[in-house]
Amino acid sequence: MKKLMLLLAVCFMWSFTATAQEAKVGYVNTNTILEALPEVKQLTANLEAYATQLDNKYKQLVEAFQQKQQDYALKAQNGELSPVQEEEAYKVLAADEEKIMKFSQESQQKLAQKQADLFAPLEEKIFGIVNQVAEEQGYTYIINRGGAGGVILYANPALDITSIVQSRL
Repeated sequence: MKKLMLLLAVCFMWSFTATAQEAKVGYVNTNTILEALPEVKQLTANLEAYATQLDNKYKQLVEAFQQKQQDYALKAQNGELSPVQEEEAYKVLAADEEKIMKFSQESQQKLAQKQADLFAPLEEKIFGIVNQVAEEQGYTYIINRGGAGGVILYANPALDITSIVQSRL
């Protein structure tokens, strides 16, 4: 029984090794490709303009909030507000502060969505070419070395297909 288990283990290891040796792995740096594309400059400018619009609106909201805060503080200091009015002013300021925080969170989401929308066509084009190269050259896996997902610590430069993909754009 022990011999049978040992034989099965050896066969399993041998088949795993044979399968691993058949795999052809390459990598591509999509950041390098994107940075080299001329249309990326325009997309980045569009994204920055949108971010500036959102930032300006945020600053307006903050300035209006600070002005209200100063007005209420001055009125309270001069005794112009009754306790009920002070309580109401506090509620208004708290609601405004909540709106500002919500706007900030929504702005970050909108900016991320805008970036995804702007760059999606380019990424699809790049990934389409990566797929073509992988199929033509018999790669089993292509790993993205660029971007936040790039976690490769070492890769043989001979496996890099970045220049092949760039030449087809």
